Amino acid sequence: MKLKRLTALLLAAAMAFSTAVTALPALDEALDGTYGDMTFAGGVAEFTLQNGQSKTAGDLPAGTAYTVTEAEAGKGAYITTSTGASGRIEPGATVEAAFTNDLRRISVPVTKRWEDDNDRLVIRPASITVKLRADGADTGKTLTLNSENGWSGSFAGLPEYENGQKIAYTVEEVQVRGYATQITGDAGGYLIVNRLLPSEGGAPQDPAPTAAPAQVIPQTGDDLPVGLLAGLAMAAAGGLAVLLALRKRRGRK
Repeated sequence: MKLKRLTALLLAAAMAFSTAVTALPALDEALDGTYGDMTFAGGVAEFTLQNGQSKTAGDLPAGTAYTVTEAEAGKGAYITTSTGASGRIEPGATVEAAFTNDLRRISVPVTKRWEDDNDRLVIRPASITVKLRADGADTGKTLTLNSENGWSGSFAGLPEYENGQKIAYTVEEVQVRGYATQITGDAGGYLIVNRLLPSEGGAPQDPAPTAAPAQVIPQTGDDLPVGLLAGLAMAAAGGLAVLLALRKRRGRK
């Protein structure tokens, strides 16, 4: 009787998965020796399979009970599903155990909020565009948000891992004229807030500090201080007035 085929189907061909087959004949004796592509020791055969590879154990004793396990099943970047992973081989029967490893995929939701007094100035665009970045690099993926989708959407079907490491997803908005943009959140959900700029009639910002009045400083080379010059000018004017008064008095004589 034969365990005809064991197949591991993987999305990442370069990734190897450790597989173990435990076989126990009907007489409950540990299976030892080589059967087809598998070599058993103490009832266990261990081997590694990559994408699309398979191994077959043949000429197994009738009534052998078997269990196939994958050491990395459900770990890291992959979600593992299997069919025919355990059972008993009946006389004359052929069984197949297959494992499929799919990359874990996630969605990154994005929501837009406007703070513009319900579009008071009627300058809100009909839609906005959001770009997706992975570990800081532009992915080329974009998302369009508008009133029809409630200003919310998701980047869907994204791989969660790359080279065994989680990918850090971030978003950025193509600039919207007349609005300031603030983005908060993480890959579990981003919120983009657009606030009307003060120049467009939005909430005023704090006024800039008033500059101190400039001080008048005499240029280098002036002979006298400004205060002294002013005093001399006033004294000269007074002298002139006295002189005029004296001349008028002399004329009366």
